[in-house]
Amino acid sequence: MEYVNLVLPEVPRNSATTRHWLKWGAGGKDHGVREGLWEMTGKAYNDEFFGVKGETPVCLNIWYDPAITDEIKQLVQELQNLEAGAEIIDNLERLKNHPPERQIADLTIPPHPKREALIGEWASEGETVYTIEEQDGKVLIKPTQSPPWESMINNLRWEEDVLRFDEYYYLDDPENPGYVHPFSGVRNDSSLTPQTDPDRLIYLLNNEHLEEPIGDEFTRVVN
Repeated sequence: MEYVNLVLPEVPRNSATTRHWLKWGAGGKDHGVREGLWEMTGKAYNDEFFGVKGETPVCLNIWYDPAITDEIKQLVQELQNLEAGAEIIDNLERLKNHPPERQIADLTIPPHPKREALIGEWASEGETVYTIEEQDGKVLIKPTQSPPWESMINNLRWEEDVLRFDEYYYLDDPENPGYVHPFSGVRNDSSLTPQTDPDRLIYLLNNEHLEEPIGDEFTRVVN
C-alpha cells in the first residue's frame, strides 16, 4: 500500500469536483470502493484549525495499491479539466438555501403480473436495500434506512415490465441541527427491472444533477 497527498491548486473544492472524485472512488457507482483503493479523503487536515481563508483547492489523501497509479493520474487530469458548470453550482446552492418541501411516502406497488415475484429482501453487496412484502392485502416496498439519512418513496408505477418510482433522501443529522445538505430532498427517478433470473434485479437512479444514471444489481436475500 502507498500513500499520496494531492493538492490541486487550480481546482476549487466545490460540489461538482467533490461529486466527481467521490464517484471515482466508488468505482463509478453510488456506493462501494474502487478496486485497489484502500482509503480516500478529500479534506486538507487542519485547514480550518489554522484559519485558512479564501477559495479552498481540492486536496486528496489517497491510500492505494500501486497497480492503480495510472488511474489516479487520470483522475487528476479529469479534475483539472472539469468545468464545474455555474448552473449545477447555482442549483445546489438554491437547494441548500431553499430545500423542497418534505414529500409524503406511498409504498404501495400497483398490480402487475410481475409484482408478486418481487416479494422478498433485495441486497447490494450483501446489504439489504429494499424489502418488498405483502401487508393488509397490499404489496409494499420498504427501503432500508441508513441514519442520519432517511429514504422516502412514492409515485410507484409500472412502465411495461419496469417498476419506476420517485425516491428522496433527507438528511436529519442531530449533530448538525439546521444544516441542509444540497442533495437532501432532491427527487430521484429510480427503477427496478426484473431479470430472467428471478433472484436478480437491475436498479437505476437518475436526477437532474447526474450526468448519467447510477446503476446497480440487486440479489434476493435467501434466509
